[in-house]
Amino acid sequence: YWAVAMITAALALLLLVSPNFGRVSRRRQAVLIALRSLVIIFLAIVMLRPTRVSVTQRIERATVILMLDQSRSMQLPSGSGSSSRYDEQLNALRAADGVLRSLDDRLDIKLFGYDERLTARDWREGPQSWPKTPTGSVTDIGSNLHAAVRQELGKRLAGVIVLGDGMQTALDPTVEVQEAG
Repeated sequence: YWAVAMITAALALLLLVSPNFGRVSRRRQAVLIALRSLVIIFLAIVMLRPTRVSVTQRIERATVILMLDQSRSMQLPSGSGSSSRYDEQLNALRAADGVLRSLDDRLDIKLFGYDERLTARDWREGPQSWPKTPTGSVTDIGSNLHAAVRQELGKRLAGVIVLGDGMQTALDPTVEVQEAG
């Protein structure tokens, strides 16, 4: 602000130096001085760079991706008991049902099963719509994670939740887990 004030003052002092108007009438001299004054005022305003900030708040929908492992390795018992890893992740989906339903008005929830390929599921149908036992021969987390996120390109992605045993068994995946992450 000080720099703008100094420059404006210097330019205003230049108004005191009257140019040689020659044969210009007093009225035209006054018009020229008024125009110079307007230019100085305009320059001062431009140097201050006035802005108008407008803030509006609106809730935008975002997407949450849930991925559940459907490979045969999920038939192994979980560390917590005699139930399989597959049953444990379906139980986790059942337990989250109430939370998912409460978030449904603000979030788009996409549910996928994955093994060697990605399979879209409807989370509203619940775990009972899933196969009783997983049948996938290979677990390809990276490629499936990449494919799921690519389906949501251009949308706001709030998060991705990947359930499974964490074992990448695909020998030559299209996309490595670290790349997909």
